[in-house]
Amino acid sequence: MMKKKTVRLISCIIAGILVAAMVFSMIASGLVYAGAVSSKELKSKLSDLEDQKASVKAELDSLAGKVDEVAKTRAALQKEIKLTKEEITTVTAYIDRLQDQIDVKTTELDAAIKALDSKKERFSETVRTTYEQGETSYLEVLLNASNFSDLLSRLEIVSAIMDDNKKIVAEYTAAKEDIQQKRDDLQATQDEQVQYQENLKYKAAELKSSEEQQKALQQSLQAYQKEQKAEYERITSEMDTVSDQIAEQSRKEAAAAA
Repeated sequence: MMKKKTVRLISCIIAGILVAAMVFSMIASGLVYAGAVSSKELKSKLSDLEDQKASVKAELDSLAGKVDEVAKTRAALQKEIKLTKEEITTVTAYIDRLQDQIDVKTTELDAAIKALDSKKERFSETVRTTYEQGETSYLEVLLNASNFSDLLSRLEIVSAIMDDNKKIVAEYTAAKEDIQQKRDDLQATQDEQVQYQENLKYKAAELKSSEEQQKALQQSLQAYQKEQKAEYERITSEMDTVSDQIAEQSRKEAAAAA
């Protein structure tokens, strides 16, 4: 009786051990299967991240080239703006010098006109003084001759006065015209320089506008570049995390297999 109970107890223990072993085997098999699927998913995710990282890297390389190109364009525009402003300063100084010369020629012209008017007045005064007839003309002087001899005398005097007056008037007229021409030439040159100055100012404004556009573009590219760098770092960090997970999963699978 005692032997039967002992045999039955031993049988139950063995049966329990076999059941437990079966359950453990089933659980271990399930864990290995689950680990294999998870590892595959992780590797697939890592591959996707690698593709994303490569794409972002290519975009960063392209952006670096664009940012560098825009920076060079801005530098060239800034240099041209500086040169244009320097030229405007030079032209402005030249216009001021021309104005000074125009002012001098205007003063000379006014003096020449006054001198010419004075010579004409002195000529008239000479005629009046010579014949004491007040306002008189050459013809009246000649017609008032008392005889032929007086007429010849008057004609000789009038001719001498006329010749002298013509000479003086011609000289002053030539001087006046020369001054006038020089002043007109200076004025024409100044007008050209003023127009050139206006063109330079317009050019400087256009260059400044272009430079500001390039500046805005540069800032936009740099902002996008910053975003892409942050994305690159995020992907790199996530790849490290997934790589660690894959390594951990491999250790689990190795332990399960053992």
